[in-house]
Amino acid sequence: MNTLKLNERNFKEFGKIIKVSKRLCKSRLDNFNYYSAGLIKCDSGIEIGLLEIFKKTGMVIKFERHHYTEEVIMPLEGKVKIHLAGPEKLSLRKDDIKTFIVEPGIGVKLRRDVWHAIPEILSEEKSLCLILKEKTIKDDLYFTELN
Repeated sequence: MNTLKLNERNFKEFGKIIKVSKRLCKSRLDNFNYYSAGLIKCDSGIEIGLLEIFKKTGMVIKFERHHYTEEVIMPLEGKVKIHLAGPEKLSLRKDDIKTFIVEPGIGVKLRRDVWHAIPEILSEEKSLCLILKEKTIKDDLYFTELN
């Protein structure tokens, strides 16, 4: 068997190569870019995107949640820390936050309304896969900051 170089020309007949591309960037905030990968078309309206974290943060302050969707976070390379708080919290304090380390290739599925910060990278690697309901970034994104 002949092993081919993975590029658009060689792979065209089999599908699409998934990678971060500036033309797919949907959101640029603080220390990250979110890319809608448009990977899978289905009736359920899910979106699979890539999160590129381009700068390590100091103390995590900003949190978000989604009322209408769960969210899957899976590091593709390098470990990340995820900072979470329960959905019953309306105002967040430092003591409300629980932190977990997630290894590459292992994902977590967050319930609706769970407060979460953008994952904190622990090395120079910076790519994560996100799966959530379609149009969440536009229609179902709520923010708060630590008090």
